[in-house]
Amino acid sequence: MPKLDIKGLPTFTDEHGFTYTIERVMDEKVKFDPAFNVRPVSEYETDKWGAEDLVPKLRATRGVPKTRPAFHLDTDTGELTILRGNRRWIARSILRAQDPKDSNYQFIEAHIYRDLTPEQRARLKMDHAASELKLSKLGLYNSVVECKDIGLSEKDTISFLRGALNDSHSADKNPGKPNDSDEVFGQYRGVIQNYRRANDINVVEEALVKRLKDPSISFPSQRVIGECHTAWLEDRKENKMLGKIVTPETAPKFFEAWNKASEAASDAAAKGGKKAKATSAYNGQQIKGLAVKSVIMIAMKEALLRNAKNPKTIMDVLDPLCLKLEQFLSDEDRDQVQVAVTGKAKTRKVEASAPVKKTTEKVGAKK
Repeated sequence: MPKLDIKGLPTFTDEHGFTYTIERVMDEKVKFDPAFNVRPVSEYETDKWGAEDLVPKLRATRGVPKTRPAFHLDTDTGELTILRGNRRWIARSILRAQDPKDSNYQFIEAHIYRDLTPEQRARLKMDHAASELKLSKLGLYNSVVECKDIGLSEKDTISFLRGALNDSHSADKNPGKPNDSDEVFGQYRGVIQNYRRANDINVVEEALVKRLKDPSISFPSQRVIGECHTAWLEDRKENKMLGKIVTPETAPKFFEAWNKASEAASDAAAKGGKKAKATSAYNGQQIKGLAVKSVIMIAMKEALLRNAKNPKTIMDVLDPLCLKLEQFLSDEDRDQVQVAVTGKAKTRKVEASAPVKKTTEKVGAKK
């Protein structure tokens, strides 16, 4: 176990201004809690967050990871817990079980933090999680909620989780801009606001978590969450005690909006299933068989088949590009597009010539 105080130990300061020491500790003395992680426990139970992939790499380095893990020491209880390095700890525990007599897997050099507040521990946990391994959509949601719980604003949350947003949500459009820039805030504000609003109400949050666990579930949408949240705020004006747990009696406006959205979602599911069809005329196999030649149509094809690396390719890339192209379309081109979509050409007003002003002057009259 590390010392309960730091007398005589060199101290260091991290990027957050938190003080730590570097000490050699016994791995078995560290408490591992899969729930103390923004990565969902369900993902740990499935593949241990990919920790097994680290086993051969750590065996090759005799158990020494590239970077030191970080542990927290509560000097009142003596409890030592993981702040950074869950995957490394899991991988080393596998190595310990395989080679119980090998001392390389018994002790590890680590950063030891002492008596941090829950908010400080959360910062270290999320900061590391965002940079070590790509988060799932649910992991990103958990991170946003934790940022909200420790009092970070929308802008601070984006600044803090920018790397995770880039990896797990959509590619960063402003790589040269600082984390707190308006451009970065503008790009990611929607998803942050969406997650924070869903977290306000248990009914919405449960539905959103189901969607994040299963990408084929498309309900609720960002629009639905926004409308329901607005209704919930109206209910809260009349009931100051209204919290996450809501009932039709305590939140009538919310349930009216929620039931309306639920009915619409049920109707859509009954007609075409939960997963929206790529188009009404083509299924996936037919789209794959389309022999298109233009770069834009190839990109559209990949986006419809959900093969595009950026899931918002149509909105982020193709639509802005098409808007530029439309500046050069002739009226005949526009009519052709209109007829293909609606079956009718757009009615255009015919500009009449300016009327000729009549004159009553007589020929030869003096001016």
